[in-house]
Amino acid sequence: MNTTDIFFDPQYTPSEGVYGFSFGSAEFKVRRMTQNRPAKRGENRGKVKIEVEVKQYQYKGKAAYHRTRFFINTNIWVDPKNWSNKSEKLHARESESEYKINVINNTYAATVAYISSKGQQEINQPYVEAVDFTKLREVFPSREEHRKTFFEQMEYYKSIRATDGDTAESTVSRIGTVANTIKAYDEYNTKKTYIGDINLVWSDDFNAWMVGTKKFAPSTINRTYEILCGCMDFYWGRREEYNLQMTRRYKEKGFKKGKKEGNAPHSLNLKQRNIIFNHRFDKPYLEKTRKMMCIQTYTACRYSDIKLFTPESFNKKGFVKFTPKKTKRYSIKVVQPLHKDIRTVFEEVSFDTTKAYTTSNQNYDDYIIEVLQALMKAYPKAGFTDDYSSHNMRDTAISIWVKAGVNFKSILKWAGLKKYETLDHYIDLDDEFEQQEMTKTIISL
Repeated sequence: MNTTDIFFDPQYTPSEGVYGFSFGSAEFKVRRMTQNRPAKRGENRGKVKIEVEVKQYQYKGKAAYHRTRFFINTNIWVDPKNWSNKSEKLHARESESEYKINVINNTYAATVAYISSKGQQEINQPYVEAVDFTKLREVFPSREEHRKTFFEQMEYYKSIRATDGDTAESTVSRIGTVANTIKAYDEYNTKKTYIGDINLVWSDDFNAWMVGTKKFAPSTINRTYEILCGCMDFYWGRREEYNLQMTRRYKEKGFKKGKKEGNAPHSLNLKQRNIIFNHRFDKPYLEKTRKMMCIQTYTACRYSDIKLFTPESFNKKGFVKFTPKKTKRYSIKVVQPLHKDIRTVFEEVSFDTTKAYTTSNQNYDDYIIEVLQALMKAYPKAGFTDDYSSHNMRDTAISIWVKAGVNFKSILKWAGLKKYETLDHYIDLDDEFEQQEMTKTIISL
């Protein structure tokens, strides 16, 4: 099978002048031919093989087509002098010409019938019973016995995301987990799920199974649907190329189930922040993520503010100043003394983060999990867990300031906040800190 992208004059379409078929944006041309490669050894030495060539053209817009070529073997070998690709005919002087012509024409007819019926018709006649349509079957996946299950399609989606160079390993792992959940659901129902089955009723039943049988938490169910819908988006955009029968019911209100986890404060402690600051990763994207985490856990900036720092932000000696995106309309500015440790991170990019940290929020959150999983292995006694997001990096900075005894007026200024009740949403006090605070109330007589 050969594939290529080709261009045609708008006045000339692929099927013009050739017997073929058109299904939506796909067109097919079928002909009998030889690739003019005489056998070099064996009983067919010096002869050429006759094949049925099928060309599939997928329209890409602006007179551009994606061409795929398939070759169906007739198992007929002839003297190259006796065959004409132009007329697609075998000369009568060929030995056993009548038999060979019948086999070639019947194989051709079977191929035409198979394509014209969109893969629904396979002729089983004496002369063509050996025709192998394996290569063509992938062109017509809608045929029931050729269709991939939704589990198989999720596995393929996982393989695509794993090699696109832009998806975190943790995300790939979660896709695999959801694929296995679909597989378990099918096994429970003793019925396979296909992509055409994905609709609101299927969603209701799938959710009932996750809640009642698997006892999944609402947040787990929500993450399952997020991955599932991402997979559906992938196939929806390629439904014509894959000849998929599917609907967009998965986009409707009520399809997704579960609830996102609340935004309760969840911070790393000072020791963990110090480990992150001093650790180094060999993988560039993890090292970049580590530095982004440091910027947040030292300055309390949001993800959307990581790229806002310019040399002008550091004009006031010993301080950093910037206007957070989220509160820009309120003219709220952040002004805080620059911690000596984080200064080194800014120095590496000449105090300009506008182009240094362009990772998307989704990928950043995925990479944070990878960083923390690596630290869990490297520092097993440090108490790291992998249930953090970029939002929690802001929690970390503010919680460390509070536990260090910084006055709340300064913290409001450093974090770009106006109200104490808003500040409370970021403060995460661990048991060790609470015990230390309690000791302050113990008076020895």
